[in-house]
Amino acid sequence: MLLIIIIKAMRIFLTNDDGILAKGLYHLAKGLAQDHEVFIVAPDRERSACGHSLTINTPIKYNQINLIPGLTSYKTDGTPADCVKFGLSELYQGKPDLLVSGINYGANLGTDILYSGTVSAAFEGKILGIKSIAISIPEHKPDEKIVKATVEFIKQNLETFYNLDMPEKTILNINYPHTTQVKGVRLASMGYQEYDDEYIKGTAVNMYWLTGKPIKHHKNPPDSDVELNRQGYITITPISFNLTDNVFLNKLQQKGVFDK
Repeated sequence: MLLIIIIKAMRIFLTNDDGILAKGLYHLAKGLAQDHEVFIVAPDRERSACGHSLTINTPIKYNQINLIPGLTSYKTDGTPADCVKFGLSELYQGKPDLLVSGINYGANLGTDILYSGTVSAAFEGKILGIKSIAISIPEHKPDEKIVKATVEFIKQNLETFYNLDMPEKTILNINYPHTTQVKGVRLASMGYQEYDDEYIKGTAVNMYWLTGKPIKHHKNPPDSDVELNRQGYITITPISFNLTDNVFLNKLQQKGVFDK
């Protein structure tokens, strides 16, 4: 008996923070375009760790480029959040089914998300009412086999992501481990990702470069994204841009600390 699998074609808005020429973006766009309509707006250069910054004091410049034949692609001199806000407002016609930010080369685990342009681009999509996911690999020069496996994982689960009844302020932050021996998929809480930060003096006067490597943090529970990803699991963490600490808020209200 012949089994026919019907894939629902989706309209996908694709962006990143590694830049329009990043390999992760290229591989993901090419993979998704096999079954879906892909529209790309990405920064004209790497904009890693720029968070959710927006361009407000200078104009945003953009150009259409031929990144992949058959796909509409634009680059802008703005941030990842700019690419989403400006792209959906001025370049994209209608409303996409899903916004995908990535594939980012470098971890977005735990407290990395506070700095991440990749995650912030997905948040901007959600602010504008689009279901959004961010996808990263915790390696700046990942093995191509792992990149392709990451693309396949996204492709296979795209409809699941789309059909999720996610809260209005929530996105999915996905980290694919840098290993060919993936142990499985785990839903995970956000952990602590800290670094042995060091500033290296540059060649010019008053110039320093920030560098560092992740360090193991004693505060991480075993079910955190940081720990599970290090063990070889694909981690999926629902995160929200509602930053209210409701537990502490309730304690303050009960104690009347600021009542006057």
